[in-house]
Amino acid sequence: MKILIIPVLIFMSFTLYAKKPLGSKGVISVIEAVKLLDANDKEWSKKVKGVFELTVNGTGKDGGWYYLNSNKNYRIKNNLTISFSKHIYKRLSKKYGKDPLEFLIGKKIHVKGEAKKVKIHKIENGKVTNLVYFQSHVILDAIKNIEIVD
Repeated sequence: MKILIIPVLIFMSFTLYAKKPLGSKGVISVIEAVKLLDANDKEWSKKVKGVFELTVNGTGKDGGWYYLNSNKNYRIKNNLTISFSKHIYKRLSKKYGKDPLEFLIGKKIHVKGEAKKVKIHKIENGKVTNLVYFQSHVILDAIKNIEIVD
């Protein structure tokens, strides 16, 4: 009896402390995230927490921020953008050994965080206008919150 209990206890301890994938409880697709964010009367006030799944089809950078987009055209409604700071960019570059904006193109990823609508001012002739639209963003605040799944 003792011989059987010890291996079972060892197995249980490893499975309890094994790293679980970010999406182990289910993931939210790009379309689901956008629908959930749009379900509120005021687009900019809704937030959705979870693990988001997307294939990186476009990337970009502006100022000190970097972006992974589910669509090549990041301006369309059904796009989900993962945004992160220069600090996270440097850590991802070290982790992957390459520029993450190039390395992650075509990869399916899971990102744990909070999706929300971000107000974007349209720019015409190099000047900011009063015209606005909203994009769906998840801020990546730690490299442990992103993983490549495919």
